Amino acid sequence: MRLFTLSLVFLLVAACRTSSGPSSDMRFSYRGYDAEGSPISSGWFSLVEEDSASFSGEWHFTAFGNPEDIGPQIGDGVLVGSREADTLRIGLNPQYMDNNVSLCGVFDGRTYEGGWLHSSYLGVTNWGTFEATLK
Repeated sequence: MRLFTLSLVFLLVAACRTSSGPSSDMRFSYRGYDAEGSPISSGWFSLVEEDSASFSGEWHFTAFGNPEDIGPQIGDGVLVGSREADTLRIGLNPQYMDNNVSLCGVFDGRTYEGGWLHSSYLGVTNWGTFEATLK
């Protein structure tokens, strides 16, 4: 199981390659999916560039049905993110070291797609994919 989890994390990090980061202020429509590809959440988030390597923003997501073990990605919150080289990462719950949901994906100037991870003290608790489109 540990090997599977490490492989999954590696694949999600490898999927984080991006050609460009967010511009100064952007709003995205969002849709999240579980590991089987079923929709679990939708909503929107905003990104405001802090400097060339970091940004902040807010998110507002609602659940589809009763998804299990998806972590705190339902409701409203603030986010922080960073861009290191060609990697764009977003933390939906930056005030917590555990029970956090992270987004990591490719932004092509119009869409941002990749994977989400719910992590806790146990490590990766659940994962899935997401797609976000610039409004």
